[in-house]
Amino acid sequence: MKNRLFIIGNGFDLAHGLPTKFDPDFKEIAEKNESISYFWDLYQSQGVDIWSDFENLLAKPDFNFLTEIFDGFSPDYSSDRESDRDGIIYQVELNGNLEQSLYDFAIQAEDALTSVEPKLEFLDQFDENDLFINFNYTHTLEQVYNIENDRVLHVHGEVDHDNLLLGYPAGEFEPENFQLRCTRKRKRSI
Repeated sequence: MKNRLFIIGNGFDLAHGLPTKFDPDFKEIAEKNESISYFWDLYQSQGVDIWSDFENLLAKPDFNFLTEIFDGFSPDYSSDRESDRDGIIYQVELNGNLEQSLYDFAIQAEDALTSVEPKLEFLDQFDENDLFINFNYTHTLEQVYNIENDRVLHVHGEVDHDNLLLGYPAGEFEPENFQLRCTRKRKRSI
């Protein structure tokens, strides 16, 4: 009997009713984990809220928008108190909680597997010799269809096993043009 290779993506989990949409499932968690709710607007385009849009924009952050987020948290270098210089550090630590948001999102989807039943159209497709490349964090194949773990490669990691990956193509990091607005004038030497 021949081995077949199935490539599984988010559509598979969505077909099983799992909460794995970018909007609202991930976006609501990410916004809840931020002290500034509009932080994730940094990674949004004017188009539809979809995973590929978000992942592509991770490689192209608009650093001009960051200056607006952190406006008012400039360090006071003239103060003798060190804590007066830590405002920006504190604000940065409160934002950009992508890793925690991703774990919360993946665990929420994994927890939803307890109420998922196998779908006949997939049961008819899968057999004991098939192999799977899975771009999802969940164990839908393993838990719902009893596929052995060693036949499934989780490309982006899997819940409760290792680091979860979210990203963009390597070498594609291209921040938007950054225009630093300086307020101090340079001293000219004579």
